[in-house]
Amino acid sequence: MNIRIASRCKAMVACMLLATVLCVGSGHTQALDSDIWCAAQTGDAKTVFNALQNGVDIDAKNSTGLTLLNAALTGGQSELAMKLIKAGADINIIAPLIEMTPLHIASTKGMEEVVSLLLSKGADLSVRDKTGETPLHLAASHSQVGVAALLISSGANVDAKEDLMDLSPLHCAAGVCKAEIVKMLLAKKATVDSLGKDKVTPLMFAAEGGCDSAIRLLVAAGANLNAMTSDGVTALHFAAGSGHLSAVQALVAADARIDAKDRLGGTPLTVAFMEDHKAVGMWLLSNGAKHDLLSAVLVGDETAVSRLASGSNVNAAYEYKYMVLHYAVQKGYTGVVRRLIATGADIEARTDFGDTPLLIAELHDHWDTASVLLTHGANPNIRTSTGATPLHYAVSTGNPGFVRLLLLKHADVQARDEDGRTALDWAEADKPNRYRTEIIRILRVAMEK
Repeated sequence: MNIRIASRCKAMVACMLLATVLCVGSGHTQALDSDIWCAAQTGDAKTVFNALQNGVDIDAKNSTGLTLLNAALTGGQSELAMKLIKAGADINIIAPLIEMTPLHIASTKGMEEVVSLLLSKGADLSVRDKTGETPLHLAASHSQVGVAALLISSGANVDAKEDLMDLSPLHCAAGVCKAEIVKMLLAKKATVDSLGKDKVTPLMFAAEGGCDSAIRLLVAAGANLNAMTSDGVTALHFAAGSGHLSAVQALVAADARIDAKDRLGGTPLTVAFMEDHKAVGMWLLSNGAKHDLLSAVLVGDETAVSRLASGSNVNAAYEYKYMVLHYAVQKGYTGVVRRLIATGADIEARTDFGDTPLLIAELHDHWDTASVLLTHGANPNIRTSTGATPLHYAVSTGNPGFVRLLLLKHADVQARDEDGRTALDWAEADKPNRYRTEIIRILRVAMEK
């Protein structure tokens, strides 16, 4: 469900990495590196300018490819950075690895005075880093309000797209809940429904982050409340799936479709329950959302399951080929499991991972649910892709109750996995635990019969 750009903080991390290596160097680092560049990183202006007076080129690079200005900026040394800029340092030089200019780095770190000076010297506003982000993208994604204001007022492109996910600065600001920057961008006519990769919009970013103030600003600017990603996911799905009740309330109040369905048929209600955000789900139910079979199963509402199952396809496949029975078993809702089986749920259905309801019951330590499945005919000797049986799984969970139950239901104690190992072999190879000895004893007795 997560749409946020995974590398949103990559610039800061990269800057920290570069700052770290400045004073470490390799075995071949010259003494000049360890003195002058470290001095720049730590703000030692005296050492730096003494070196410059002694003939060191102001744009000379150390063994990692950094100039003195790069070093000062990555070290957060605003005062020294400004002195170097005024002394003629190249303001558009690109730092290695991250391919960032001084304006990128200063924007990321919120160095307003440095940014102002760079802009007055003609620094390129449209320059892009390694992933296509402009200084405005970085200021927005790092919540640097003052820097963003400077860049916007200087003519930065408010609709520029970065390369990784086609995100605009508005996506970035909305995603970090920085309403002040969102407001500034909208005032400059930033495209409110700018489409990123997979058709994600700024409103979706704000919704996933629970950014109520950004949501209100975007809605007031005309954002499409019911815009869908390529998978049919709306902003309300994102808010519900992230558990942000106030964001859900803000979107519903603005007339977002409460029962919108994604590509797999999931509604905001089902997404909320799927992610265990029960308070969000219950609020949706009390404000117009209607149960479908999946949402009823996820919350364990037996009455609703009984009512809906008769008119629904109980074997419909959802993500990873999970069916409602798999979800009910995973949650340990024994009563719901009984009702689904009674209405024709496939007791041996496999997910994309090869798991049947019985195997899922074991993995989640739901003994009662496993018992119901076995009583209704679940195969105690069904095989996984590796040849393991439910008895092997029972051993791996360390539950002697499961082992006894399966043996009572005629599980094959001699069954071997693809490596030729029996459940007893698994138990004997297991790490010592509270029930290991008991499980080994039970299996040995069974093998002797």
